[in-house]
Amino acid sequence: TIYSLPNLNNLSNLWYLELGFNKLSSIPMAIRTIHSLDTLNLIKNPISHLPQNMFLNQPRIRELKLDFFLKLEMIDD
Repeated sequence: TIYSLPNLNNLSNLWYLELGFNKLSSIPMAIRTIHSLDTLNLIKNPISHLPQNMFLNQPRIRELKLDFFLKLEMIDD
């Protein structure tokens, strides 16, 4: 079970990140530094807030899995 992520700055070639079924309470800001990311799975984490423009700097993301955010309370405008 993952509760938080370490620094991801050295993963510039990472294209697939599987973080589903963990205990992340927010989407880690470190994900914004991975510009090569193609697929991100965050299914079934207790995430309660989605920041505005969270994925704006990831133009390569083609698959974003955000299902079952049972604690989601707010999505920024």
